[in-house]
Amino acid sequence: MSFFSAPDFIQKLDSFFAREDVKGAQNYLRETYAELASDENASARLTVLNEIIGLSRQTNEEKEALCAIDEAVRLIDKCGIEGTKSAGTIYLNCATTLKHFSKAEKSIEYYSKTSEIYDRILDENDPLKAGLYNNMALALQDLEQYEKAEEMFRKAIDITLTDDKNALETAVSYVNLAHLLFDLNPI
Repeated sequence: MSFFSAPDFIQKLDSFFAREDVKGAQNYLRETYAELASDENASARLTVLNEIIGLSRQTNEEKEALCAIDEAVRLIDKCGIEGTKSAGTIYLNCATTLKHFSKAEKSIEYYSKTSEIYDRILDENDPLKAGLYNNMALALQDLEQYEKAEEMFRKAIDITLTDDKNALETAVSYVNLAHLLFDLNPI
């Protein structure tokens, strides 16, 4: 592939989703990645891999997701973007996908990397941090680390309560916290 434009790539990918053409989106991602395989543009490959990770989670393609995660993590280092918001976003996608495939323990590694990055570069009340905390809490709950899970849910709620536009995220975190507390203390 001679030239890769991330905005054009995302626009074309979104056109498949707008038509609810998941198979078309999968084929497009696979073909684009194959075209980029010999390209020196690791950043372009990373962009495509991040989308493959997310779509593989949605379609329950575990093997494809895990291969994409391994390659994405390798490319983060190769691209020299470790510690950036982009790397944090990719790590969060990896963690959420690992948790989805019942690999909560491994997901914590990537949630932690995301947290380190976000703590360093984002505002204390950035909504991205609330999403991270909520998802991390779910993985901790799977690992029966209930106190840490509760702490993460409460951190997410504290952030979402700072802005009325986050009402839905606040509600989700409260529901998740309620499930955790109920599981710990059934009526």
